[in-house]
Amino acid sequence: MSEPKHPHHRVEAPPLLPPRTGVAGIRGMPRNPHSSFVYWELSPDDEARLAAAPGARVVLLEAEGEGSSAVVGDAAVPTGSRTRPARGGESYRHALALLHPDGGMDLLHASPRFTAPGGHGAEEDFEAVAAYAHRFVPPLDVG
Repeated sequence: MSEPKHPHHRVEAPPLLPPRTGVAGIRGMPRNPHSSFVYWELSPDDEARLAAAPGARVVLLEAEGEGSSAVVGDAAVPTGSRTRPARGGESYRHALALLHPDGGMDLLHASPRFTAPGGHGAEEDFEAVAAYAHRFVPPLDVG
């Protein structure tokens, strides 16, 4: 990475997230009017349930608005994250579930509902989005 020409233009890299925080669950937060960020962590008990269920896998579910949840993909184990498309002004909720080969499903964790910021495109107030997102992010001890 090259050094910027003006020191006041320097951008500090955010601290890396630890591989495991010790807080099981799933959280979703808006990034901008067009996407959201979802991250999760499974507990040792969740991993034991997965190991005890031959052929089962952990999946990410998403519900838009008041609609029912749909599987949007497999979830990395034991931790993971994904950027998801979003529509400004729409509410979202995410969940992790254990999907069995016979189609049965056991809910592991569900996120609080959040609303993607209203579609102001490039004029979106990022500070407001960041302040909103920080309400859902648990404090991390990275040191």
